[in-house]
Amino acid sequence: MIAGEIYGVGVGPGDPGLLTVRAVEVLRGAGAVLAPAPRRGGESLALSIARPHLPEGCDVHTAHFPMTEDRARLRTAWDEAAATLLRLAAAGRPVAFITLGDAMLYSTWSYLLAALRRLAPDADVHTVPGVTAMAACAAAVGRPLAEGREPLLVWPDEPPEHAGELLELAPNVVFMKAGRHLAALAEVAEHAGADAVAVRRASQAGAACTAETIRLSHVLEALRIPKDMAKGTVRFSLGKGNTEAQIDQVAAMLPGMVEKLRGLAELEASVGARGCR
Repeated sequence: MIAGEIYGVGVGPGDPGLLTVRAVEVLRGAGAVLAPAPRRGGESLALSIARPHLPEGCDVHTAHFPMTEDRARLRTAWDEAAATLLRLAAAGRPVAFITLGDAMLYSTWSYLLAALRRLAPDADVHTVPGVTAMAACAAAVGRPLAEGREPLLVWPDEPPEHAGELLELAPNVVFMKAGRHLAALAEVAEHAGADAVAVRRASQAGAACTAETIRLSHVLEALRIPKDMAKGTVRFSLGKGNTEAQIDQVAAMLPGMVEKLRGLAELEASVGARGCR
């Protein structure tokens, strides 16, 4: 019998403020945590979100999961991580595996959960749900993912060659991992007459581009640009895949963006003035 409880905790899409109350409770009571890292010894975004809530003396461990389609290598990595969780829990303390977004939606935790059930069927295992990236994106742009009885189709991998066919299957479609394919998806959406919006890193604190916020960009802060000047800056990043047509489209949208930013700045000034009274 494994003495300590094992938790899979979804820590949300990036903004520490989107941690659930239950997630914070579990993290504060954890004797050890295991976090995924992009490479051996690398930094873990999930760990950076959870770390402020970890108690003093909490043992922190990371696990590397190879980016491969080789199921044998992946299963070995999942089994090793599950064995680590079982070893840590054997000390009688609660143990948490932390993962970005929701623990049960396209998450490594689902594979570890299966491995735990196979390796130790009697282990006391729990899952704590988290805010998904798509929910954070929808909130950032003020667009519902679906309404009423509308279905929602989520494509979790790189968009297929005939992505337009997916738009015919459901009135609402979410493309994840679409960063390198935005230009192609924009053409597909335009051809289909779809009302589309692209959101990148919507809820990560300090992201260079953040929707509906007047928080300063960490890039501008690193350049030591004065705050008053930084607040009046609209920053864009271009890549090799951008076309002249896309740049012209952004240029046409700039006046509206500027007006929106001015409104946010006026709101900040108003809130600040009320707070000083």
